[in-house]
Amino acid sequence: MRIFLGAKFFGADNREKLEEIRKVLTSLNFEVFIGPVDIDNYGEIRIHPKEFMERVFKEISKSDIVMFEHETVSTGVGIEAGYAKSLSKKIIVIYPKKYKASASIEGVSNAVVHYNSFEDLKDKLRGVLWKLKSR
Repeated sequence: MRIFLGAKFFGADNREKLEEIRKVLTSLNFEVFIGPVDIDNYGEIRIHPKEFMERVFKEISKSDIVMFEHETVSTGVGIEAGYAKSLSKKIIVIYPKKYKASASIEGVSNAVVHYNSFEDLKDKLRGVLWKLKSR
């Protein structure tokens, strides 16, 4: 199964976090696509915003599950979530316990996961992903 992971773009500032989340998901046997990594390598590859978003929409369409790392409000994540919802994709929102996701993003999601560590995230996602896969 394939997961699209969306997150607010911070350049390379959130590289470590996104790579750790990718490790968690691949350890659970998911193929993972991360826009800021797989499209433009954290802004290192120059790409027009329109082209970036067209690719994001294509990748969301190809994914079984759409997941958002959402510790910071983001217009882009909101657009991506709305698009995923319009395609009836299964949506999971994840964020560290010390943060609060927006009511809108929680409102379109099938599951919300608060986590303390990446090991905690892995444990919690195992159950959530199993439930979503079996639906």
